[in-house]
Amino acid sequence: MLACVVALAAGCSNGKAKDKGKEPTAADTAVPVEVQSLRRAGHGRRVLRHRPIEAHEEAEVVAKVGGEVRQLFVEEGDVVKAGQVMARLDGDRLRLEVAQTEANLRKLERDYKRQLELSQKGLVAQGTAENAKFDLDALRASYDRARLELGYTEIRAPIDGVVSARTSRSATRSRRMTPRSA
Repeated sequence: MLACVVALAAGCSNGKAKDKGKEPTAADTAVPVEVQSLRRAGHGRRVLRHRPIEAHEEAEVVAKVGGEVRQLFVEEGDVVKAGQVMARLDGDRLRLEVAQTEANLRKLERDYKRQLELSQKGLVAQGTAENAKFDLDALRASYDRARLELGYTEIRAPIDGVVSARTSRSATRSRRMTPRSA
C-alpha cells in the first residue's frame, strides 16, 4: 500500500518537477472550448419510479343473465366507450319467450276490447272485463321483463375505459375495466 502511495505522489509531481523553473504561460493554462448559440431545449431530466398504477374508478362487468357467450368483441387492453357492446350471449330462448309473450299479449288485448264492449252493452258482467284488464296488465309486465332479459344478452361497458382483465366464472364471463384516463 505504501508503494502505491509513493508511486501516485511521484506521478503527480512529475510534470511540475520538469517545469519548476519556468513561469506558466497562457498556452499552458488554456482549455479548449466550443461555442454555440443559445436555444430553448427540453428539460432532459427524467425520474423513473416504479409504483403500481391504480385506477380512479373501476367497474366489474358481469352478465345479468346466464348463457353461452356467442360473440366476444373486446380483449384485454382494448379501449371501450360507455354503452359499447363487449360481448353477446346466446339469446335464442329469450327471443322465443319474447315472441310467445307478444303473441299472447295481442290475443289478450283483443279479448279485453271485446269484453269491454260487451260489458258496456250489458251483455257480460262488469267483473269479467275487469278481470281481463288485470290479466292484460300482468301479461304486459311479463312481456316487458322478457324484453329486458333479452336486452341483457348484450353485455355493455358501463364506463369509458380499458379492459384490464378477463376472468371466467362458471358459465358467464366477467371483465374488469379501468377508466381510460387512469
